[in-house]
Amino acid sequence: MKSRTHKLDLLALLLIWLVAPIAAAEGASAIQGASPAYYISPGHESRLQITVHVWGEVHKPGLYVVPDNTDLVTLLSYAGGPTKNARVSSVKLVRTADHADQVDEIDVKDYIAHGNPNATLMLRPGDTVVVPGSVWYAVGRFFGFMTQVAIVASTANLIFFSE
Repeated sequence: MKSRTHKLDLLALLLIWLVAPIAAAEGASAIQGASPAYYISPGHESRLQITVHVWGEVHKPGLYVVPDNTDLVTLLSYAGGPTKNARVSSVKLVRTADHADQVDEIDVKDYIAHGNPNATLMLRPGDTVVVPGSVWYAVGRFFGFMTQVAIVASTANLIFFSE
């Protein structure tokens, strides 16, 4: 009985060894091919879905699969909204059209303040939304870094130049 189990184990390993490279090659070719621009959401209400990227000063940056009629503000809401360091007056929307990147700057702050419908856009498959940090956030990070450099320099001064 034990030798039969070992033979089955060896047979299983042999099959895995033979089949795994084929399956991996098929998977790699599927990954290397163009991914579809639209997906169909399963459920009783089939809706087209698109993938979009959110980068920068939002609470949950990343890749999102959203309904195809999603606008920029809704996507930012999916991403947890802007952080306190975000500069929402100059959100960038990077869109690839005809193999060339097009970058639009959108004033989401104007949309929030005045409800200007022209201030937000409908998203397309593959769009990337970048929410930049404010100038004060960058200044704060710079001075935080300089403070750490000063601490290291003071410590080095105490260690190497004190008697």
